[in-house]
Amino acid sequence: MMCKQWRATGSPQPLPPITPKLFGGQKFSFGDMGGWMISGAILGQVIETLGGSVIDEVDALLDASSTSYVISSTPVNGREAFKQSWILKMVVAGRTLLSAKWRMEDETKEAPMSSQV
Repeated sequence: MMCKQWRATGSPQPLPPITPKLFGGQKFSFGDMGGWMISGAILGQVIETLGGSVIDEVDALLDASSTSYVISSTPVNGREAFKQSWILKMVVAGRTLLSAKWRMEDETKEAPMSSQV
């Protein structure tokens, strides 16, 4: 995360995370990452820096031994998915934010709101 003012002056400095291992033990997979200001690669680096792991395939998240999430800019068929901005809002807040407002709505199948996929 960068301070907007430092970036504007041409001397960007990273802001330290409020919670260094915010995503410890959690797994994330990316669906459609188009149309957003941060690429999946950068978002993945944020997650891994804060203790999480990024899994290439959404289906690999079926491991029930860990908390796992799908991040996408569009609904993912048959999966509960969360918007990309959810990750950054949690980094800024320094805690997990489980709220329906970050969830992608899939009109074809309603999945119950939960913390696990």
